[in-house]
Amino acid sequence: MFAIGCGITVANLYYVQPLLSEMAQFWKTSEAQMGTIAALTTGGYGCGLLLFVPLGDIIERRRLILFFITAITMLLVALATSGNLTVLAILSFALGAFTIVPQLIIPLAASLASPTQRGSVIGIMQSGLLIGILVSRSIGGFAGDHWGWRSVYWLSAAINVLLLITFVFRLPQKEPSSKISYLELLRSTLSIVFTERIVRTSAFIGAMTFGSFCAFWTSLSFFASGAPYFYSPDKIGLFGLIGASGVLAAPVAGRLADKRGPMFGIGVSLVLVLLSYVILAFFAGNLLGLIVGVIVLDMAAHSSQVSNMARIYSLNAQMHNRVNTIYMFSYFMGGSLGAWAGTFGWTHWGWAGVCVAGASFPLLGLLLFLFISARDRKL
Repeated sequence: MFAIGCGITVANLYYVQPLLSEMAQFWKTSEAQMGTIAALTTGGYGCGLLLFVPLGDIIERRRLILFFITAITMLLVALATSGNLTVLAILSFALGAFTIVPQLIIPLAASLASPTQRGSVIGIMQSGLLIGILVSRSIGGFAGDHWGWRSVYWLSAAINVLLLITFVFRLPQKEPSSKISYLELLRSTLSIVFTERIVRTSAFIGAMTFGSFCAFWTSLSFFASGAPYFYSPDKIGLFGLIGASGVLAAPVAGRLADKRGPMFGIGVSLVLVLLSYVILAFFAGNLLGLIVGVIVLDMAAHSSQVSNMARIYSLNAQMHNRVNTIYMFSYFMGGSLGAWAGTFGWTHWGWAGVCVAGASFPLLGLLLFLFISARDRKL
């Protein structure tokens, strides 16, 4: 139930990605402008993580989760009826900010798991999250192509209503672990950044991995709608199903983190993300090459996520929500930067610009990974 809840709510961030080219035509604006709106949604999610996720440590989590699902549903209805591009941009940012339900669910699941099973449990949560991210693109592409882009928001609102009803009856109560004020909570969250090296390094590597991921997926709609493919939104959305193969990697990465330690999985994942862009740079003009690149990128990106989260959840359980806030804020700020970088690269240099932008993120992550590994060997 938790994994399904993660998938349904996180999908709200990604439904429109296959529709960006079509929406640019509808609003009579540039692809760069629509790419910016996609980046605003991701950036809003990052801000929501910073401001709202720490509340899970001081407010009863069931009540908090139900409130945010209700708010998400209202925002989806508003987006479906939006009348101009400015309103669409503001509401997209707000939707991102309120779609933080998965990051309330995952720390709850991690706190309920034993230390020897935590990686596997996080892997299951990430599987639900990954399915939501990738299948949402297929659903969004299909619905948008057949009934228009507004139908995607109406459909998502209906799905979230069903989730809300289910959670009202099934979600267990979980009392907060801290009794401090909201301002004290934010101050303590900031202090963790300075005191916990594991959080800082995992947050940076996570940001670089997701930045690379978003650079590709934000730009794919522009690339695949033109030569040599000329695909419609529903066909572009099918790449989400191809990328869903990454769901197979999440539980494996979780078990690997339990057995060999998270750092091993992080290193392998960063190398594979970089390899995916080598494939995409040279073979994206061939459908098989594009498919292989998508599979490698998605499996590597989500394996890295599982390993990073297993690493940060090894810390004190009483600060899991705050640790998750720091990590996921950095993660989605990296994603927002990646979405912007991918769109910028596409606008100025085409697909080659996207690949250079996407590959630069895992390169930076690898540099930090090698520095950490060298430092740990000396200790």
